[in-house]
Amino acid sequence: MEEHLEDCSGARKTFAGKYFCYNLIYYEYYTNIEEAIGREKYLKGLTRKKKEELIAFFNPDWRFFTDVIEREKGDLPLWTLDMEDNRPW
Repeated sequence: MEEHLEDCSGARKTFAGKYFCYNLIYYEYYTNIEEAIGREKYLKGLTRKKKEELIAFFNPDWRFFTDVIEREKGDLPLWTLDMEDNRPW
């Protein structure tokens, strides 16, 4: 996330830098890179509505994981493997 933030204020060479993407509201954890890439491609193909539903499932309050104040509260949602079976998409 630091790299995204740096690129937003610097050369803006990446998608994140060009569109000021530095607030994290959703993530999934994978140990296998092929699974992660496959999931990312799948998610990119979802409609905006379905993406919003997925975010709301994991992070109902749409809190920014990158916000210092939010992190200091200490109660941000954590991705767990059992969520994989229950997620809507």
